[in-house]
Amino acid sequence: MLLRLLNSERNLNSDNLPTLQQLLEGDLPEAGVHFLFEDSELRRCGDILRVVNIGSHRVSDGSKAKLKDRLRTHAGPKTLKGSHRSSILRQYIGDAIGGQDPKKWELAMTTWGRGGKVPSKDVRNHEMDLEEEVSRVINEMRILVLPVHDRATRESDRAFIVQNAVALLGWDPYDRPSGSWLGNFSSNKQIASNGLWNIAHLHEPVSSQFIRVIDGLVNVNQSGGPMPTFSLAPSNWKGSRYID
Repeated sequence: MLLRLLNSERNLNSDNLPTLQQLLEGDLPEAGVHFLFEDSELRRCGDILRVVNIGSHRVSDGSKAKLKDRLRTHAGPKTLKGSHRSSILRQYIGDAIGGQDPKKWELAMTTWGRGGKVPSKDVRNHEMDLEEEVSRVINEMRILVLPVHDRATRESDRAFIVQNAVALLGWDPYDRPSGSWLGNFSSNKQIASNGLWNIAHLHEPVSSQFIRVIDGLVNVNQSGGPMPTFSLAPSNWKGSRYID
């Protein structure tokens, strides 16, 4: 049901979805939820792309971060010299690249995902080639953005959508990864088994109101009407610890 709703928003194939690099060259809504896809990853029930990552931004109280800023952090700057210490998505993908070719990335993997936010110059230098490879992978991903304009809080509609979408798609039998998917080389078995570059929320229960919320937002976007000024998520839902 979730994929059918998203497919009605825009056909989920490589011809209709821009790459992340293409999307970042234009204007984006200030707030929303992103769904990432990879050209080689298809749903088992058809010829549409399967979701490989779901995320958002501004889910801490009072945060002023914008969607485009967060996506740029994931993708890295135009020089491709991004930082996995500012993006868990980059960390996961770099870890899998390292697992795919351990000999090539042996030095970079000695510090990958370790240490503080500001590594030494030597560490940055020996991680740089891997950071650039991560940027190339992420920039080539296809993306669908669902605009959701709400306040910055852990109980926002965006946080509700991310948490429930991950919990739902992570266990959908029609969304299993292909044998050649990069995530199969991840050191984290949850990524390989669930087919998502997400770990947080995989074991959360899916709200019975989730499809209603997604349906309402998709309908608003398709009609071109004003975004709701009130929350569509259940008033009593509680967001778990959020990692994107």
